[in-house]
Amino acid sequence: ALSVIERLRHFGIPDYLIADSVRAFIGLRLVRRIDTHQTETYTPNAEELAKAGLTLSDGPFVRGVPTPGNGNTGFSGRVSLIEIVEATPELRRKIAEGGSITELATIAFSQGGSLREEARRHIHAGRITVEDANWALYD
Repeated sequence: ALSVIERLRHFGIPDYLIADSVRAFIGLRLVRRIDTHQTETYTPNAEELAKAGLTLSDGPFVRGVPTPGNGNTGFSGRVSLIEIVEATPELRRKIAEGGSITELATIAFSQGGSLREEARRHIHAGRITVEDANWALYD
């Protein structure tokens, strides 16, 4: 969600105007939902786990089994990953100062709520795979 600040800066909008006019930032990604009618546990590769900020001890990890009912994909529907960042006075101050996205993210997500955390929550609940979370957030 915070990447919009870089886009606005790229358009030449001064930091003080961005800070003064924005009230919130919203990020949304749609990820394939595991078909929960038939699942299996599996072990994601180490690279995918590391990319998602997970380890094997965070498992078990599940994926849908391809069946005619899910079009032989193992998936059925979509899950939305949502990130809402309120433009607090501290965040606005840092935007006006020209803070980097890393600095802004540190302030914005000090209490949690990032897309990555949302993805990990859905992985733990067995709704999405590690690979699909990484595809939506990194690729």
